[in-house]
Amino acid sequence: KARVQCGSREHFYKWGDWSNLITFVTKEEIPEAVDVWMHVFGEQTYVVWNSLTAAQSHGTITRYVLFMGNSTDRNKERVTKSLTEFCHKLVAGSAKTHNVISISAENSAGVSRPSSITIPDLFLGGGVNTSRIKGNNGSFDVFWEPSPNSSCGYVLDWYPTYKAKECSLKWRKIASSSSKVKIYSDRVLDTDFKEGVKYTLSVYACSSGAPYLLQRREGYMVELPPSGTVQNLSAKQEGLNIDLSWINVHEEEHRGFIEGYNV
Repeated sequence: KARVQCGSREHFYKWGDWSNLITFVTKEEIPEAVDVWMHVFGEQTYVVWNSLTAAQSHGTITRYVLFMGNSTDRNKERVTKSLTEFCHKLVAGSAKTHNVISISAENSAGVSRPSSITIPDLFLGGGVNTSRIKGNNGSFDVFWEPSPNSSCGYVLDWYPTYKAKECSLKWRKIASSSSKVKIYSDRVLDTDFKEGVKYTLSVYACSSGAPYLLQRREGYMVELPPSGTVQNLSAKQEGLNIDLSWINVHEEEHRGFIEGYNV
């Protein structure tokens, strides 16, 4: 939008009336590259990406285009996604043959430079033990040691543990330090964190190939009392002893780490 107001050199402090306000649109330019990441959950794999901001899109994004295959494929599978979609679920088992995925954003001016992600082999947790983490004043503090597998920094991602299949993953890319740091640290602050909800946080080393999983942690921002009760409580007598058995509370109803039971 623009309007013009005139003034003379002789009477510089006196200005004329404003002109009518006009609205105009500049020509679109090719979008910037898309920030892409992945999520491996058991045998299921998702490719996720962030929407481009107005400053990054340089126009109206019409669609996203994905190409999937391996590094030697000449003819890769092509998939298009609407401008409101930011997640693609790979067919179960296809990550082994479609382990390199590239994505571009498209507007009327053209297609952005492709961003690629290589899917790592993280079956059975990628060989990393999951440890606990505790929230602190609305955030999680994550620490890790520098990795020789990192050539382009690190990626920290997080999601509600029991909603992994809903493409609710968020992530942050962290540049490598130019100095010889002994410990990396990052504070994850998310307005979507809720009390009584378990979150999974993972740290990956970024490389020219597949990301390398360094650590995985699970925890609650604030623990709450369980919302459910044990089910199918039964008793069986063995001589002078009574054995009690029950089915545990559903994991989503734990709302904290179960430390024991009162009988």
